[in-house]
Amino acid sequence: MRFALSFYNNESFRDCKREKNNKQMKKVLFISGILLLMSISAMAQRYAKQILVPKQRFSVHSTTHSFWSGEDDYRTSVRVNLPYNTEYWYYTVSVRKIDNSYKEAECNIYLLDSDEHHLFINYGNFRYYREGTRKYISEGTVTIESISSGHWYLGIANPSLQDGIKVELEVIAIVKE
Repeated sequence: MRFALSFYNNESFRDCKREKNNKQMKKVLFISGILLLMSISAMAQRYAKQILVPKQRFSVHSTTHSFWSGEDDYRTSVRVNLPYNTEYWYYTVSVRKIDNSYKEAECNIYLLDSDEHHLFINYGNFRYYREGTRKYISEGTVTIESISSGHWYLGIANPSLQDGIKVELEVIAIVKE
């Protein structure tokens, strides 16, 4: 009888100790879960869409028209000032013939820094960034992820010898809030 009583007391003691350990483990898991949720919510960032260049339409004459008229108007550009915390940015473009026929046309859009922009506008030999540059584009969205700060230019040129074009362009940045 004494052996059974001592065994019973040992089992009770072990049960109490297990129950105490289980409660402590539950507390630790609960606190760890709260800390994990707090860190996840702190890491989750919010993003906002910021319009840098509102949708605008402009005409770009053909190279022949520019040559005969004496006006250098087959190239133009749009300045893009990237805001602080820019994650990435993009532009959308749509090109049509200038004769109101709503027929698709094409243009070349070059991503330029300020030095190359000066050469582009003055019809010099210029270099451009491949990401963000599109040749013979009629419409679409172009995303730039590797450049997220500074002042940039989108140089727009009409490659057509005979047809003037209407270009519709909008530039948007995705920024961290």
